[in-house]
Amino acid sequence: MFEAQLNKLDDTASFTAAAQQLANDFNFDVNWLYAVIQIESNFNPWNVNPSTGAIGLIQFMPSTLDSMSLTAADIQQATATQQVNFIRQYLTPYKGRINSLNDLYMAVFYPAAIGEGLNFQLPDKVGVWNPAYQNPNGSVTVKSIMTKFQSLLPAEAQSLVNLIADNPLTSIGTVLLIGGGVLAYFYFAGKKKKTKIKIGRKKWKS
Repeated sequence: MFEAQLNKLDDTASFTAAAQQLANDFNFDVNWLYAVIQIESNFNPWNVNPSTGAIGLIQFMPSTLDSMSLTAADIQQATATQQVNFIRQYLTPYKGRINSLNDLYMAVFYPAAIGEGLNFQLPDKVGVWNPAYQNPNGSVTVKSIMTKFQSLLPAEAQSLVNLIADNPLTSIGTVLLIGGGVLAYFYFAGKKKKTKIKIGRKKWKS
């Protein structure tokens, strides 16, 4: 799915092994990580955003590096494989909460939106900084972000993005409704069967 991009790295084998181990430890699809890296840096470990100073495979912001006791120089001097350790360090506070590619990208882009639905609206300033993620009305939602994200992925990777609303309460309600319907069917089917038997016995007795 991302073979062409991965093969651009100088340390492809060790990087993919480290990335897969990270994905295993965090219980997510390694292709989710590759998709985020594709969008953020195009697999360039030393990519620097001239506007924000974000750097590296997942574009660590300067303030993020400060919070991790790292510097831009640390990223510049690190191989792709070594940066997986920094990505692990960054994602550790969100371990157990990353259940989709949407969640993983929100962890990198705007952590407050992890686990939120597609209609979750981010602050207006996010749209000012990232106009490509805006809806026609200027708002920015998880869906508008992931729609743009999906469009930038290789065609074969676009199915990794979930753009179907999945409200946990709605899902649970649907399951309960279906389950209740099944139980009701068997309950009334059983009562109907018993009723027939009783009527038959009365006719036989008479």
